[in-house]
Amino acid sequence: MFLSSFTCVALAALLQGTAAVQTWNQEPSRTEVNPGGNAVLACKIYNKQGTCSWQKDGKPQGMFVGKYEWSGDMEAGDCSIRISDASEVDDGDWECQVTASAFTAQDALTSRIAQLVVRVAPSRPQMEVDTLQVAAGQNFTVTEGRPGSIKCVSRYGNPPAEIKWFIGDRELPAEEYDQTNATEVDKPKTWMGVSVLTHTYVKEDHGQPLRCVAVHQAYQTKSEFVEVIMDVQYTPTVTLEGAPNDDVEEGIDNVTLRCLVDANPAANIVWKLLGANDVFSFQKEVSFRPVQRKHSATYTCEARNPVGASDPISVKIDVKYAPRVLQVGPAPIVTATLHNHTLLECLAEGNPPPKYTWIQTIPDSGKTVVRGNNATLLLESMTYEHQGQYVCVASNTIKGELIEDTSTPVTVEVVGAPHVLRYTVNRNVQVAKGEDAVIQVVFCSDPQPSRTTWEWGSLRLEAGNGQGRYVAENLAQDSREDCYAARLRVQGADAADARDYHLNVENDKGADQYTVSLLVNEPVSMSTVIGIVIACLVVLVLVTLLVLYAFKTEKWCFSQRGDFKPTDLESDKSDLESQKGNNGRHQYSSSGSGVGRSGGKTLVEGSLASIPPDAFYTSASKHTSVSTLSSKPDHEYENLKIMPTPTATPSSCQATRRNSSSSSSNSSQTTRRDEQIHEKSDTKGEAATTNLEEQTDMDGLNLRQGEMQTFKKQDDHHHPHHHQQDEAKDTSKTMKTAPILTTSTPPYVPVYQQHEKSKSAKTSGADPRPGGGILYAELQLPRSSNNGSMRRGGNRHAQQKTQYAEITFQGRPLQTAEI
Repeated sequence: MFLSSFTCVALAALLQGTAAVQTWNQEPSRTEVNPGGNAVLACKIYNKQGTCSWQKDGKPQGMFVGKYEWSGDMEAGDCSIRISDASEVDDGDWECQVTASAFTAQDALTSRIAQLVVRVAPSRPQMEVDTLQVAAGQNFTVTEGRPGSIKCVSRYGNPPAEIKWFIGDRELPAEEYDQTNATEVDKPKTWMGVSVLTHTYVKEDHGQPLRCVAVHQAYQTKSEFVEVIMDVQYTPTVTLEGAPNDDVEEGIDNVTLRCLVDANPAANIVWKLLGANDVFSFQKEVSFRPVQRKHSATYTCEARNPVGASDPISVKIDVKYAPRVLQVGPAPIVTATLHNHTLLECLAEGNPPPKYTWIQTIPDSGKTVVRGNNATLLLESMTYEHQGQYVCVASNTIKGELIEDTSTPVTVEVVGAPHVLRYTVNRNVQVAKGEDAVIQVVFCSDPQPSRTTWEWGSLRLEAGNGQGRYVAENLAQDSREDCYAARLRVQGADAADARDYHLNVENDKGADQYTVSLLVNEPVSMSTVIGIVIACLVVLVLVTLLVLYAFKTEKWCFSQRGDFKPTDLESDKSDLESQKGNNGRHQYSSSGSGVGRSGGKTLVEGSLASIPPDAFYTSASKHTSVSTLSSKPDHEYENLKIMPTPTATPSSCQATRRNSSSSSSNSSQTTRRDEQIHEKSDTKGEAATTNLEEQTDMDGLNLRQGEMQTFKKQDDHHHPHHHQQDEAKDTSKTMKTAPILTTSTPPYVPVYQQHEKSKSAKTSGADPRPGGGILYAELQLPRSSNNGSMRRGGNRHAQQKTQYAEITFQGRPLQTAEI
């Protein structure tokens, strides 16, 4: 308990000792005040025990009511002073002091010096250049591209004014100027501010205001400024007005050139001609009224001032004027030797430079010919055609208009030996017999021809003479200068006059010769024309008769039949494939649709291909239709039909055609009969025959479907493995015109009953065919069997797959046709 009381007493004593030490709460600081204003200098102390006082400029300052008064509660430690109605005398260094709390304490306080500034508005700023004052509104002269310095001074201000620089409304950066401040000598309480601007000026600154602005709180407007006008001097630049854009024509157009100069200070203008050293003009304008060709030149405008000279600017004046021929020659009259050459010259002026055209006027005719397009004209290998008047035409174009000038004519004469104008002469002259022939040759000669003769054969005739029917006319003047026409007239020309006639022309310079051929045409008599027409008609009739005869012969018979076409075989090919049955063989229907037709006859059971009828009259290689038809390996040819016809007569073709028609009309009936006979053939074999021979004897020339001898290969359904063996045996069979198979089980058996007459013929070995005629055969064999051939005789070629049939008549082979 005692310890606690002692601790509290010690702590209280310690706190009491601590509270006795005086410290600063707030010291006075620099303060500005306007004249007549009030200012407070702060001075506040913690634990204030001593006495407060103030000093000004190192001297004690007492308190005066209404001027210097305490502004705070001193007991609370606020020793601040209020200064009223501030004036220049109040301006100075102030400090606050506090005495120690006890004579033994060391806590007396003295504040830092606080400046009381009683503001004084500075005078208006001024500008100076090299210590020379520049009045407001005057020019400040500088040179473009060079740095210039100017000074701005603000005096008698307190504090010193802050100075800023402006060009126009643009404030210059602070890096381009600096400011120094110093107290005035005569008024130490005021300041002088000096700012120096160093800046590089440009042409665009010329005429702009340069302002020095002094910023000070004592100013009523807070700032004052002074400005001068920038006088930036720069080198001249020139521009040109009045340069013509279109053609300038002499004596018509006016030209005024103006040299516009931009310079400071003003520049002097100088006009010069390009390439000349002399000055053309010092004036601003140069006028040409009107412009002449002598004014054509390049004009240069240049300006100079103390700063420098401008770049020159040029304009070209090109005065246009019409062409004018100055000289043409070499002389008004030029004489040249034939086949030699001469040169004509033309000299002209004009702007643009003229173009030249040489024009020849042919004498007498008045026609003109353009000979050249240069200032000089070279006439080479001259002929009399070069004679005439030559003019030189000089031309140019001004403002889109063509202007020409024509020279005086130059006459060109050609002298020399005679010269025939070959391009005017017809080398061949034709005339009807009995008419007069006129041979004309045009030639030129200067001097005139001394001798002109016509020659032919051994005769010679001079111009102006005649001999018998031949007259050499006098020379006639041609339309061309120094040219003549020589004519030879042959009266009543006949065949003996058809020859070459030679014209010889001579003069003092030489000679020339030309040959003309005379052709005498014999007239064609009416009897000759009639004879030719009759001969043509006879030939035409003979050709017509031969064609008709050929059509009616047997050789042309089948080729003209309408029921056989090469395309029928192609149709058969496609039908064979489409009608193929289950047993691998092609079946034909008897509908008469055209499938399986050959020679106009509808084929019955079994796929049949035709040997074209004309195969019997042409080469064996011509008809390969069946082979073509059987291009696939599964085509099989089963039947061979041989159809006898009566002896060939002029009417046999007609009979065959009638048979084709009757066969087509009776196709359905024949098909039914064929089916019945086919059933008999399967059981009877060779015994089954038809009575076709009897019907043939009764019908005469008409052949019917029943007259065909058909042999069908038997199908061994019970022994299919013997099928290929039977086919191999086919090649050993010998085919007769009326085939008879004597084996008991032949591979080919007749389908129809054979007529008794045929049977007797078969027994006796006689030829069962009719007394001669055309045989039509149809054959179908298995392609897979290598049956080399079926022909008369015993030869075979097993290696060949080509199959063919040979037909004989009266023991003599007629035709072999490939299948």
